Amino acid sequence: MVCTAACQSWPGLAEPVMTLSPQLSLLRPTGDTRMGPTPGHTNASQRLRRLGVTDRDEGIGGKLTYGDEDGIAGFEFEYLKLEFHDDPGTTTSDWGAIPAFAATDARLHLEEYRLRYLVDVLDYKHEDTGTWFKAGVGLQLNHRELRLTVTDIGTSSAQRLEARDIASPQAAVRLAGGRGPVALTADLAINGGWELGSRDLEGSYYDFSVLASYTLEGQDLALYGGYRRFQIRAEGHSDTQLYDLDFTFDGWVLGVRFTF
Repeated sequence: MVCTAACQSWPGLAEPVMTLSPQLSLLRPTGDTRMGPTPGHTNASQRLRRLGVTDRDEGIGGKLTYGDEDGIAGFEFEYLKLEFHDDPGTTTSDWGAIPAFAATDARLHLEEYRLRYLVDVLDYKHEDTGTWFKAGVGLQLNHRELRLTVTDIGTSSAQRLEARDIASPQAAVRLAGGRGPVALTADLAINGGWELGSRDLEGSYYDFSVLASYTLEGQDLALYGGYRRFQIRAEGHSDTQLYDLDFTFDGWVLGVRFTF
C-alpha cells in the first residue's frame, strides 16, 4: 500500500496495512432512566427492563483500520447499530407523559461511530518463541445517537427521549500480545467528565473490550471474538420533559478481519 511522506510521519504509519472487519455484536442494555416535567423533575428512576427492554439483541457494524500490522498503532473507524424491542413492560412511576403502572411497549435505538488514533509506547518480542507484547495510547472520539420510545399500550400515547453527542473524547489505552496465529487485545477508553463535544452526555463514562483472534495460516484473514462493555450517561430535554439516563451495554462481539 502506498503512503505519502506526510502520512508516514505519523507514528504507526511507516509501513501501514488496511483491514476491514464486518462485525456482529450481541449486547444487552441495562440501567436506569427517569423523566419528568420541567421544572420540578421529581419522578423516581426506574429500571430499563421494567419498561420492557430486557433481552440481548443483535447489532450490525464493522471496523476499518489503517496502521501497523499488529493493529496496535494507527487509525481506526468503527460503526455499530443496535435496535431493541422486547417484551411488554410496566412503569413503576410516571415517566414523562406515561403514568405509573401503565403497560408499556419500549423501543431502544443506538447508533454509534467511533474514531480512534493510537501510538506505540511499548514493543517487545521474544526472538526464540515469537511471543510478542505491545501497548498503545491515544484518543478516541465518539458520536452516539440514542433514542428511547415508550408507548402506553392502553392509550397508545408515546413518550420519547433522544440523547446524542457530537464528538465526545475519551483517553484510550490498548494492550495486546500473542504467539503465532493467536493474539489477545484489551482496550479501555475513559471520559473523565470532559464536556467538549459531549452535548447531552454527562459525567464520566467508559468503554472496555477484550478480543481474542486467530489468523488463518497463509491467508490475510482472521477470526475474532470477545466481550465489550460500555456506558452512556446523559441529561437533556424532550419537549416539556427533562430526562436523565445511565445505561450500560455489554455482551459478545464476533467478527472477521480481512487484511489488504
